[in-house]
Order: sequence, then structure tokens, then C-alpha cells
Amino acid sequence: MVTKKVNFLEPSFSEKEVQTVFNGSISDKGFHLSKVITRADSFLPLVHGTIESSLKGSILFIEYSLFPGSRFFLAFWSIISLLLAVFFSALYGDHAVGALCLTAGMGNWLFSWSNFNRKVRDTKQTLHRLLDLQTKDHR
Repeated sequence: MVTKKVNFLEPSFSEKEVQTVFNGSISDKGFHLSKVITRADSFLPLVHGTIESSLKGSILFIEYSLFPGSRFFLAFWSIISLLLAVFFSALYGDHAVGALCLTAGMGNWLFSWSNFNRKVRDTKQTLHRLLDLQTKDHR
């Protein structure tokens, strides 16, 4: 009830809906979700989940990942930083600039990892809160 399947090419996509918490799709086998946001966020997690039945109910297996575009740019700038470090250290013999490039690349990873984990915690809290509300309604 709180998830909307979104077509990003629709003109109505920009309309605000108060009750929608997640964008994505849900099927019998699993789901792919992301939180509804009002401004761009490169570190927003994409939630992949599968559902398996058990004797006492259902088991949810949930994984969080960066969106493909964010993964691409993180990998791109990491490779560029590494290549610049090798270029300056090996070809020019300037180890200080090479170390600076390598440090910048590692700083980019740490910054991205930190922000992504903060967003995962936020998404996880929202998902758990909604699942708790759902189970309380069905009792």
C-alpha cells in the first residue's frame, strides 16, 4: 500500500503523494524498492529482497546496494585516482602528488561508504517500521 511502481518518463512522476513511502516493484518472489525522495541523493540505497515461506510465516532476505549509476561513478573516479597516482609516481617520480591522488581516491570511497551506510540505516528503520505496522494490523 505504501509502494508505487514508478515510470520515470511519466510527466506525473513529479507529483507528490503523501502516502507513498517507497518506489519500486513487489512480486510473489521478491521486491526492488527505494525510498521516495524530494531531492537527488547519490547514496540512496536500492533494496533487493526475496521472500521465502517457512513453517512459522515468511522470511525476508534483504540486500542493500548503490544504484548502478552511483556504482559506475564511484568506480570511474576510483580508477581515475589510481591511474593518476601511478602516472605521477611511476612516470614523473613525484610520489607526493601520487600519494595525494591515492588519498583522494580512498577519501572518496570512505565518504561514499559512510553516506551510503547512513542512508541504509534510515531506509532500514523505515522498512522495519512499516513491516511492524503491517503485522500489527493483521493480528
